[in-house]
Amino acid sequence: MVESLDAIKTRFDTVEQRIRGIKDYRVQRDLLKMSRSYDGLFKAISIEEIECRRHKHLTSKYNSLVAQLAQSIETLEEYTTFALLLNPWQRAQNVV
Repeated sequence: MVESLDAIKTRFDTVEQRIRGIKDYRVQRDLLKMSRSYDGLFKAISIEEIECRRHKHLTSKYNSLVAQLAQSIETLEEYTTFALLLNPWQRAQNVV
């Protein structure tokens, strides 16, 4: 079952907030650059949503794009957690 797009957007917003809380500017910049690269996926999903409404059912392309976005955000969450673990002085400040 494919995770809903609203849930994915909520996860994405949460990850971006955690990234903005990282004090090391270089790490924060790199992670934000990674998160901005997902804009293309969001755009492709938005376009495919229009096709789904036209056909009145979810297409397989839509499902695969949402699954790909969910996997990408999961990877970004892992990188963010790893960045927080590498900087021990930030662990207490970024408890989620």
